[in-house]
Amino acid sequence: MEPQKCLTLPSLIMQIPSLRGIKVRELSSPSQDSLYSTLPNIIDEDTPLDPFYIMDLGMLVTLYHSWVHHLPSIKPFFPVRCNPDQTLLSVLSNLGACFDCSSRSEIARVLNSGVSPDRIMFSNPCKSEDHIKYAASVGVKTLVFDSIEELEKIRKYHSRCSLLLHIDVSQASGGEGASHSHSGSGAKKCGSLPHEVIPLLKHAQRLGLDIIGISLEPEECGSRTMTSTAAVEVVSNAFKAFTPNGLPIPRVINVGGGFNWSTAFAKEAATIRQTFQAKFPNIAVIATPGRFLAEAAFMLVTNVIGKRVRGDTKEYWINDGVYGSMNSVIYHRKSIHAVAFAWTSNRANPLCKGLPTFRSTVFGPTCDALDTVFTDRQLPELHVGDWVVFPNMGAYAHASATNFNGFSATSIHTKFVFSKPSLPTKV
Repeated sequence: MEPQKCLTLPSLIMQIPSLRGIKVRELSSPSQDSLYSTLPNIIDEDTPLDPFYIMDLGMLVTLYHSWVHHLPSIKPFFPVRCNPDQTLLSVLSNLGACFDCSSRSEIARVLNSGVSPDRIMFSNPCKSEDHIKYAASVGVKTLVFDSIEELEKIRKYHSRCSLLLHIDVSQASGGEGASHSHSGSGAKKCGSLPHEVIPLLKHAQRLGLDIIGISLEPEECGSRTMTSTAAVEVVSNAFKAFTPNGLPIPRVINVGGGFNWSTAFAKEAATIRQTFQAKFPNIAVIATPGRFLAEAAFMLVTNVIGKRVRGDTKEYWINDGVYGSMNSVIYHRKSIHAVAFAWTSNRANPLCKGLPTFRSTVFGPTCDALDTVFTDRQLPELHVGDWVVFPNMGAYAHASATNFNGFSATSIHTKFVFSKPSLPTKV
């Protein structure tokens, strides 16, 4: 999809049939102020007191074109595990993205969006036999592996596929996992170690399998790790091992994920381009930018369902929490930004501009004390029925939610807005 053809909402809807019949509000500008100005209408017209997401379709277009503009030679494979929202997948598909799938159901979900099998990578390095058979039956040919046992399964059920050897470069780059021993004690789950590369390549050659390149640990690589001297050396050494072990010259490298959309991305992208032009000039490069493409396109809106004052601390309960969309507080130790929106108690000034703030704690709705979104954060005073908004909630939020305690976090609805996409300036 060309940039100039998706700069208006009607043109986007025309190209994406799944958007037809869905209410999409156009924003006056791509700013946060415009979105917060629209929020009262969404709350009053469309929504009961349940939590909901707001997806900015225009922001998604902006993020995709930012990637393509700054890294035109690196094909983005969106990891479905990051956010399986069907509309998100449909928009990315129409924009031209490829997809990184970890299971049979993710592959089916992407195929249902109209994506051809050649735009799908089955990246889970340990797959059940049934999932391998399914990939073969629907024509998904790019698979990832990191063990001899996986090669044996693939030879048996999908011998005509193209394979990427999954390597953990954190051992070389000094990242998390660098101190793990080769015995497996405390070892990372995914990725072969540097000393395992040659035995794996030799085994693949004996089985007659087509190894086309290397895949790096997803979500944890990104620009800083991938372009480190040690990580580049690991990849270079792995590539050098192909020909002596009877394999063709590698054609593909997947640099993984871990990319973030920020003002620093243009500079980071320049470093990546320079690194690969110098070190791997004739290799096709792909990546799995999950957070980059999805995080800023979604906002979570939650309702205040309870309140308690203890000393100088105001405590609030909201109807989503760490067992739902805020699971990253536990799994990734992520600090989540929160915005008070007092649409029930202060309609004249719902963002509480200029009002005093107080030490505040926010809990999720379940009975578990672990369900604490944050503590000792400054917020203006809220009341039951007001709202707490969480920007940048498009990555690993809804995808990892549970229904613990009977709270249906996996069925939170999404509302849609459209801010005019902004095309990046020249690199």
